[in-house]
Amino acid sequence: MKLILCLFITILIIGCDDYKSDDYNVYVENASGQDIYACCGYFYPDTTFQRYIYKPEIKNNSKNIALPYNRVFVLRPEIREDTLSVFIISSDAMEKCSWNDIASDYNILCRYDLSGNDIKQLNSTIPYPPSPAMKDMKMYPPYEEVIKQNE
Repeated sequence: MKLILCLFITILIIGCDDYKSDDYNVYVENASGQDIYACCGYFYPDTTFQRYIYKPEIKNNSKNIALPYNRVFVLRPEIREDTLSVFIISSDAMEKCSWNDIASDYNILCRYDLSGNDIKQLNSTIPYPPSPAMKDMKMYPPYEEVIKQNE
């Protein structure tokens, strides 16, 4: 009886893990010439980013996870109907300023406000500076200004 129960529990656990743990990570790829931090979340239209706690550092010419995989189906970025806000912050600002100062002064390089379709179009990898594919996606400052800042 114990063997059957253990076998049943094992099959149940294996059956629940239908996706690889890295299938739905959202990445930020940094090609800006400087180290950056990214933080993101589904709090739009609240763009004060006080709730955005996870802030991975992304070295120049590399990419890192900005939104870790979430096993809760309704939180997967590819099926969300609302907006994922991604804030790009310079490493200098993170090292020299407190989080409260960065937030109150809105000391960011860029904010992307991306739909689930935008994230799919970018193959779950958000570039900074923005790629030409992002020209019509929502961001602040606008695409042209961000590109000009990074020339």
